[in-house]
Amino acid sequence: MGKLAGAETLVKHLLKKLDESKFENHVCFLHSGGTVADQIKSFGIQVHIIGMKHGFDIISSIKYYCLLKRYNFDLIHNHTPNVLAIMIGYLHTRMWIYHIHHCSNLRLTGLRKVILAYFFKRAVSSIAISTPVKEDFIKNFGVKREKVELIYNAVELETFFSSKKNKDLILKYVSDNEVLILGCVGRLSPEKGYDLLFDALQHVKANINNFHLFILGEGDQLNNLQQYSKKLDLQENITFLGTKENIEEYFKLFDVFILPSRNEPFGLVVVEAMASGNPIIAFATGGVTEIMRDQIEGFLIKPFDTKAMSERIIELIKNKNLRESFGNAGRKRAQLFSIDRFVKQIDELYQNILNNQ
Repeated sequence: MGKLAGAETLVKHLLKKLDESKFENHVCFLHSGGTVADQIKSFGIQVHIIGMKHGFDIISSIKYYCLLKRYNFDLIHNHTPNVLAIMIGYLHTRMWIYHIHHCSNLRLTGLRKVILAYFFKRAVSSIAISTPVKEDFIKNFGVKREKVELIYNAVELETFFSSKKNKDLILKYVSDNEVLILGCVGRLSPEKGYDLLFDALQHVKANINNFHLFILGEGDQLNNLQQYSKKLDLQENITFLGTKENIEEYFKLFDVFILPSRNEPFGLVVVEAMASGNPIIAFATGGVTEIMRDQIEGFLIKPFDTKAMSERIIELIKNKNLRESFGNAGRKRAQLFSIDRFVKQIDELYQNILNNQ
């Protein structure tokens, strides 16, 4: 961990709100800490950084084992499929939970899959962030269904509810304050489907040019995406903003939020967009279909159908009343994914496990 990705952000919010009178929490970063480690330390929680250089770093694994032995933890909540860490944790205590954030990353073959399956079956419980992730995990690793809890990811909603639209911020990037702002948030990687969105926007531009796309995120596909946007003559309609600390201010700029991901285990950014009052357009993949409902909070599109996506974008650009209707419904729907709900479910699971050991 280290960068504030979805899993790290979730852990940070969980630790901030878990009842200190019930649990003494420690956080262990197998590799490096960074910003998220500093933020967790500010809560008064002990943070341990192991410094693993790779997945089979034996010396660092011994360091991790010594840490577990020193503190004699009653329960381990594991967020990474690191084989050595899981083996060591299991040897220390049979009371461990595996949190499945992205099951598609675990489609493994060979010895590593056999080892992980062995230990996953022996976890006291596992947590899946969506139904598709749960089903995939059960299918791939043979874990008993009753040992996999479904606990949706969550967002600190108040941050997005309370943020105000800053029109001056728009003018930093576009000259026309009346242009419709489309928004995307996520790392610049192939599975996020930005190329599919650009294909859709090429058709949109052939019909209407009153739009501008803001993309928040970093990744190794930046140069490829910039070149592809030029190829499609979209460079004047797209701004790559990188990462921003005050991300909630940028959500408030969006007139429409678009998620073109090829695969999305949950889709935390969809909850953030709904909490910000954004109407949503997304491919109907993974956990997104559990977060939002088609034609209530926005439009769910058949995966990879860029023509249908372009038509829905045009429809929302032209229809302010529909944008407002979807946005209002989204604010209400977002409340199902609050941090308080998430913390309550985790608290109950921890206590259940510890009281029945």
